[in-house]
Amino acid sequence: MRSAPNRPLWPAAAHTTTSGALFPEIAPADLEPAERARLIRIHPLTCGIRFRHPLTRSAVVDLSTQEERRDAHRQLADRHPADSGRRAWHLAEAASAPDEHIAQLLEEAALRTKRRGDPVGAIGLLLRAAELSPGPDDHHRRAMFATYLGADVTGDLTDPQALVARHAGQVHTVTTATSTASSSAR
Repeated sequence: MRSAPNRPLWPAAAHTTTSGALFPEIAPADLEPAERARLIRIHPLTCGIRFRHPLTRSAVVDLSTQEERRDAHRQLADRHPADSGRRAWHLAEAASAPDEHIAQLLEEAALRTKRRGDPVGAIGLLLRAAELSPGPDDHHRRAMFATYLGADVTGDLTDPQALVARHAGQVHTVTTATSTASSSAR
């Protein structure tokens, strides 16, 4: 599967939806070996690519290098609008180092996700934004906001300092964490 003809499968494998992904930039001839090997199916009308089994997709991802995965995510990011949460997520997956611009895109996506009624999705985006934050203040603020949302969703305030320490790498008072996170939520 590591041969050059199967490289077009990597962006399709990085695409996380179960519907057949459309990749017009991939020449159908490049996919013929994978289709003959019955690894993928190509829809006859839409040309969407669908893996025949989830383990096939996983094998393609596992056999790719970090750089190949990052490149696939960069390609996928380019397929989404500038303000899309999916674009931010793919850019984050393509990042190899902290990047404030991507962290900001993830934070904005998290706020939109929270407003749509998905606080758990927002928490994941905020935690990834915190990971990609180059500055300690932005890292802490984003981690606190995620912690605040987590406590709000679960109602678990039994040990908020442990949550803060785990997600922010620093121990602060509950009052500081709550006020930082709640001011971010506004």
